[in-house]
Amino acid sequence: IDPLPAYSVDFLVIAGGGQGGHTGDMGGGAGAGGYRNSYSSETSGGGGSSEASLAFVPDTVYTVTVGAGGTSGNGGNSVISGTGITTITSLGGGVGGTVNGVSGGSGIAILRYSGNQRATGGNVIQTTGGYTYHAFTSSGTFTDNT
Repeated sequence: IDPLPAYSVDFLVIAGGGQGGHTGDMGGGAGAGGYRNSYSSETSGGGGSSEASLAFVPDTVYTVTVGAGGTSGNGGNSVISGTGITTITSLGGGVGGTVNGVSGGSGIAILRYSGNQRATGGNVIQTTGGYTYHAFTSSGTFTDNT
């Protein structure tokens, strides 16, 4: 039996933001979490061009790590990884200038492919435009079931 062909998956990956600084009235602002994507209509982090889509293989499990917002320092990295793909990492935002500030916001990872749902993981959204989205607001796995 011939293996099923790989299919194209677009991604948007945002890391957790850093903890804002606070000392009286002199706290420093924290850095935002890194931003990477492969949607052709948007630039990627740092103003770069959209990145290449990932080629996912049927019957494969991919790991999605969503970076937490910083509670006492930098935000956590958000990562998509798995066998046969280039690991996508968005770096967590830096901590503000002083300590005891407000926690940073959590990251998110969104995967999108054309057609009906073929995998589990994250919050699955089927659109009338012919795409299926998997939105991860916490770490998990994207499991292709075809």
